[in-house]
Amino acid sequence: MVRQLSTLINAGVPLAQSFAVLGRQAKDPSLKIIVSAIQKDLEGGLSLSNALSKHPKVFSEVFVNMIKAGEAGGLLDQTLDRLATQMEKDREIVTKVRSALMYPAVITVAMVGVVIFLMVKIVPQISGIFADMGSDLPVNTRILIAISNALSQFFVGFIVGAAILIYAYIWSYKHYEKMRFFIGKLLTKIPMIKEVVLKVNISRMTRTLASLLSSGIPVIEAIDIVANSLSNQYFKNKIGESKQFIKNGQNLSVSLEKTEALPEDVKEMIAIGEETGNLEDILFKIAEANEKELYTLVDGLSSVIEPILMLVLGGIVGFIVISMLQPIYSLGDSI
Repeated sequence: MVRQLSTLINAGVPLAQSFAVLGRQAKDPSLKIIVSAIQKDLEGGLSLSNALSKHPKVFSEVFVNMIKAGEAGGLLDQTLDRLATQMEKDREIVTKVRSALMYPAVITVAMVGVVIFLMVKIVPQISGIFADMGSDLPVNTRILIAISNALSQFFVGFIVGAAILIYAYIWSYKHYEKMRFFIGKLLTKIPMIKEVVLKVNISRMTRTLASLLSSGIPVIEAIDIVANSLSNQYFKNKIGESKQFIKNGQNLSVSLEKTEALPEDVKEMIAIGEETGNLEDILFKIAEANEKELYTLVDGLSSVIEPILMLVLGGIVGFIVISMLQPIYSLGDSI
């Protein structure tokens, strides 16, 4: 929609008329209602930024502030073009990461399902045969049977307990900033995952900051908006901390360095951008470089995770099979 709006505005179509066109083209009923409401507000004399601010669930703080700055500077067409590009990049990153993790997620679910089926249905049947034999069982077989019995007896309890834990996690993540901060920081420590998390947040931060500064928004206000736009609470807090250093007279690069959230190469590039007066261009370049590295990383990550999961699944199933067959072979040897 934003790209379409940008095209219409660049073609000289008035704002209210542009939204009328978008309303006719919208296929989503809820979006059609919102576009129609914005059109009426524009026809009633409201500015675009004020009309958009009435729909915070659809238009983010970054979006509204950039539109407001674009209106003030008479650069609404350029601002819309930047916003369209930024949203397309964000969508591209999300799609890339999701598609790369989808197959490992499916394998994980299948792996858990197979193991539960074996432990609840197959192992109890075979363990009944061993009980009739009355012979001593190997340690690994006894452990497997004990786990199987516990899982079979308390299966509903395990499911309910798991559901409660998942609900408690989601609830606490939603309501407690400390929980979101802990998870956000934890993701920056996990091998392989941490690089993806870092590059996603750096690319979003630098691209958003570049867009805001290019629209004429002061750096201290821009940093505040950027911090709020980040989904990772750890980075959100760390980038937000730099606001106080900027208030105290420090420049952007020094302020970000004190937060210890960004890698050295990014901080050095930002410092060079400030020294040369090309900060916005440098920020855009940092975003593009991190996006390219992110795509390579995600492709590599999925190719590493998949064989690891298959090895884990093979190891678990192999342990179950060996533990079940070992007493049978032992019995055969003793005959």
